[in-house]
Amino acid sequence: MEMYKVEGSSWVESIGADKEKGIIVGRFKSGTYQYSEVPSNIFTELLAAESKGKYFNQNIRNAGYPYERLS
Repeated sequence: MEMYKVEGSSWVESIGADKEKGIIVGRFKSGTYQYSEVPSNIFTELLAAESKGKYFNQNIRNAGYPYERLS
């Protein structure tokens, strides 16, 4: 999975997705997490968001998608 480096965020280091499988991976200062069952448009919107951290919190992290900590 290709990871995209996030510039200007205080806690998001990089993000990546497998849109076909509905998986988003976020690498944060606190660890790496994988979220599943995420609609493909969410990742597209995340990449376009002015604040990646704010968008991630509102639309992925706090949206109730299943997740697991990878590291």
